[in-house]
Amino acid sequence: MPTTTTPAGADRPGHGGVAALSPQRQELLARRLAQLGLAGTAEPAIPRVPRTGGEQRFACSSGQQRMWLAAQYDPADPSFHVAMSQRLTGTLDVGALRAALGDLVARHEVLRTVYVGVDGEPRQVVRPAGDVPVTEVDLRHLPAAGREERARELARDAFAVPFDLATGPVLRASLFRLADDDHVLLATSHHIAIDGWSIGNALRELATCYAWRLDGGTGTPPLPDLPVQYADYAQWQHDGNADGALGAGLAYWRRHLAAPRADAHLPIARRHAGPARAGGAKVHLTIGPDLVEGLRTAAGGARGTTPFVTLLTAYKALLARYTGQRDVTVGTLVAARTHVELEPLIGYFANPIAMRTDVDPDLTFAEAAGRVRRAVIDGFAHQNVPFDVVVQDLAPRRDADRHPFFQTAVILHNFTDDGPSAWPGLAVSWWDSRLDDMLFDLTLVGVPQPDGGLELTFSYRTEVFDAADVDRFAGHFRQLLAAVVAEPGRPLGDVPLLTGDERRRALTDWQGPVRDVPAAGFPDLFAAACARTPDAVAVGDADGALTYAELDARADALAALLRGRGVGPETPVGICLDRSAAMLVAMLGVWRAGGAYVPLDPAFPADRLRLMVDDAGVDVLLTQRSVRDRLPDLCAGPGVVCLDDGPPPAAAGPAPAAVQPRADQLAYVIYTSGSTGRPKGVEVTHGAVANLLLSFRDTLGLTGDDRLLAVTTLSFDISVLELLLPLVCGARVLVATSAEVVDGTALRARAERDRATVLQATPATWRMLLSAGGVPAGVRHRLCGGEAFSRDLAAELSGGRLWNVYGPTETTVWSAAGVVEPGDGPVVIGPPIDNTRIHVLDGRGQPVPVGVAGEVHIGGSGLARGYRDRPALTAERFVPDPFGDTPGGRLYATGDLARHLPDGRLEFLGRGDHQVKVRGFRVELGEIEVALRAQAGVRDAAVTAWHGTDDGDARLVGYAVADDPGTDPAALWAAVAPGLAARLPGYMVPATLVVLDALPLTPNGKVDRQALPAPDWGATDTTPYVAPATWSRRPSSGSGRRSSACTRSASTPTSSPSAGTRCSPNGCWPGYGRTSSWRRRPGRCSRRRPPPGWPPR
Repeated sequence: MPTTTTPAGADRPGHGGVAALSPQRQELLARRLAQLGLAGTAEPAIPRVPRTGGEQRFACSSGQQRMWLAAQYDPADPSFHVAMSQRLTGTLDVGALRAALGDLVARHEVLRTVYVGVDGEPRQVVRPAGDVPVTEVDLRHLPAAGREERARELARDAFAVPFDLATGPVLRASLFRLADDDHVLLATSHHIAIDGWSIGNALRELATCYAWRLDGGTGTPPLPDLPVQYADYAQWQHDGNADGALGAGLAYWRRHLAAPRADAHLPIARRHAGPARAGGAKVHLTIGPDLVEGLRTAAGGARGTTPFVTLLTAYKALLARYTGQRDVTVGTLVAARTHVELEPLIGYFANPIAMRTDVDPDLTFAEAAGRVRRAVIDGFAHQNVPFDVVVQDLAPRRDADRHPFFQTAVILHNFTDDGPSAWPGLAVSWWDSRLDDMLFDLTLVGVPQPDGGLELTFSYRTEVFDAADVDRFAGHFRQLLAAVVAEPGRPLGDVPLLTGDERRRALTDWQGPVRDVPAAGFPDLFAAACARTPDAVAVGDADGALTYAELDARADALAALLRGRGVGPETPVGICLDRSAAMLVAMLGVWRAGGAYVPLDPAFPADRLRLMVDDAGVDVLLTQRSVRDRLPDLCAGPGVVCLDDGPPPAAAGPAPAAVQPRADQLAYVIYTSGSTGRPKGVEVTHGAVANLLLSFRDTLGLTGDDRLLAVTTLSFDISVLELLLPLVCGARVLVATSAEVVDGTALRARAERDRATVLQATPATWRMLLSAGGVPAGVRHRLCGGEAFSRDLAAELSGGRLWNVYGPTETTVWSAAGVVEPGDGPVVIGPPIDNTRIHVLDGRGQPVPVGVAGEVHIGGSGLARGYRDRPALTAERFVPDPFGDTPGGRLYATGDLARHLPDGRLEFLGRGDHQVKVRGFRVELGEIEVALRAQAGVRDAAVTAWHGTDDGDARLVGYAVADDPGTDPAALWAAVAPGLAARLPGYMVPATLVVLDALPLTPNGKVDRQALPAPDWGATDTTPYVAPATWSRRPSSGSGRRSSACTRSASTPTSSPSAGTRCSPNGCWPGYGRTSSWRRRPGRCSRRRPPPGWPPR
């Protein structure tokens, strides 16, 4: 990878007195004073190695060893090439330039060194001085406007030419003539011989040598003698490492980087499986001197709070906001020239260090800067420990495609960008070769300006980031800086990141249409439909059909009966019926009596039904004989009305008058699972139901010719839409039987026989239907919701108008609905339905930027009243709305994670409780499930995590339903593993696979993760495997009951107890220690470059 064309040293923090300096700094100060004649002189701390002549071999530094190993792995990889580019305007003496380059090589041995392998380790061999290869290219024959771009193309090609480290040379140059008085010099070196600091040394000395040669100089250039050469430093470092001189520094890094560390994966970054590439780009940002001074003031001005500390603090604050994590580790490159005699040398000294800070969102900028300052001072004091030694010692569990400690870095140059030293007769400036510096996935480089401002460059890998995302990221960095200066005492977690336009779009433009909602609820809407088409069929079931008029009459009769039983406004009435048209009669009858229905699925356990009845305060229960026979205890007592027992006895006296429900009156109480094990009742009003129905009426445009096949249990709130929406449009409801809804073949036959045109279902039900032969062509509207909607399923559901519908029970069925467009990306959510607002907020209630994950909060007309008789829980989840205009407005905190896309739609990221951590990385299980389903031979899939209680480590387990029943798990695993490894980072590849006949489902048709069976870790493994003493699934909710489905398991052949995915804790790559082995992962055996896990230069 090319470095920047400017020296890359970071500024050094102050220390508050000599006594506070580290021993290395005290020694450096003493030697500097000696150099200035202010203290006694001493022999160099780094001794010269006696030169014996001939093919003398020297030890390599740890950095050179790393570079050499990288070159052995892929000699053609330009990732470790370094470019130095200059524009030379004026009269250039090419002969003098060539001679000056030769002088530079003669002065610095490292520029004429080659590298040979001895017992698997590199050794340096210094060659005699010679000429530097210079390729001259004359571009004057081209049109003037195209010459510079052509020079860039040629420079890119010249830069990529491989170096042969065994034969040399390690420095070459290209000279492009754009005009008689206009040249571009590109000098390219291998990183094994040069670093950022060295570039400054090289260019200054090159200018001096050129001027001397231009003046006729011969012999040795007029430059100070070098007390040591790079080979001396390398031998000194090698000897020190062998003598254990790094012990104290290594102990510091063990403490500083101790696990567990948070994975600061930027949400705007794409996960990339496979080798990193050298392609990159940059975004530039200029910070004026006033803002720089304001930041200095905001940082508090304490000793050691240098510009680097200030910049790093701001960057960490932004990373904390983007990632939602306090534990933030950022890297930097230090010069690591801890002895004064090393400063004038050319060579590879730079050492990455990891600076970890707890960025508490309650801290002010000054308080955070204090924490960062301490980390910087300590890290710089221990910069002498080579980074690869730190990696080897800590042996972090890492993926081969990721850096072991950080993915992003900050570098602040300690010079003003005044350009290189003056060349006689030439105006010299940096030339943008566009050979981008890709040290890490994302690097912030700061260059101080003469006016006191700061030029910032965000360099990024184009395979990881999109230009628009980095551009927004840079804009939010500027926004954060300005906000900190404006309010330095404000907690960092409350500092606004969005611009005014971004905030307007998020809070206003991307919300649902605002429309008037009639005061009447569904009963009035249904009455209007009855008046329009009384003889049309309203609902059909296995026993026949009811017209609108017949349904209306039966509902009226039931309402009168219920009013006679004391049912009035908001009286809870239980409905415990098998699937038939009677469900609609019951619902409408309860509402016309003024009551609120409580759905009770007779398939639920009796104890759970009793708990719901008691919690809701149900005294009147509507049921039928078949259910009463199965649930005698529940369906007994004076309050039970059996709908198929004939007309019940009339109550004494006249029945109370019919009740017209108000919009704010309770329509139903529906129970959802609770984290404490106690179901919670969600109270939904008639106004919320009416808003849902009218919005979907307009969105879908159903007509009297449409037929909606209802497949959902009454106890799942999405049944509200499928049972009621057709009845406000003059359409027909088709109620599928209990047997049909669990049998794909039967369900498909019913849809075809009754000519269904609309179907709403969960992904699990859609997959069941697809496995039975596909969706009938007549189904023109296909609504999918209730669980994450994967792209592979969307592709299979093509053929009709496909909708992704989203919403929690607490916001009345669906809050967003959008047509699924063809494509390869995730299936998105949105836009919001009428009178609905959807916000994505961080943990402190701030809107998050586009691309950043946050919790979905929903407000508007669909909001439920709350949880029945649970005011504390209601207050916890239904929070005040700080963005709305309605006094007392609320937002429901869904617990769902999502992020905004640039067009305002949402990408669903899953539930917070469906995220797990594997080796420190946050993993969304849904992403792995999509990849597993995409493999040939897999019909359906689920993924969960199991944890060893001995070490708490997560192991990902895949569950697959095979296309062919009876598939051998080992054979299926062998077939799918290469595809998974090619698509997913290593830490996301499951450790084992369990084959099921079918995925267990909840009564609502969702995957029952608690019923997934425990894996047999070594069922088909050919290598010994010792499992931890006990395993558990996390999060551990429910009983962890086993599925009755037949299970077969295959575990990863090369996995070990520490390999929760498929990469051993020692890594998958050679070179991290002389005894390390290379375990190849299926489909990942050929890589272009060493992994980011290798310490970058």
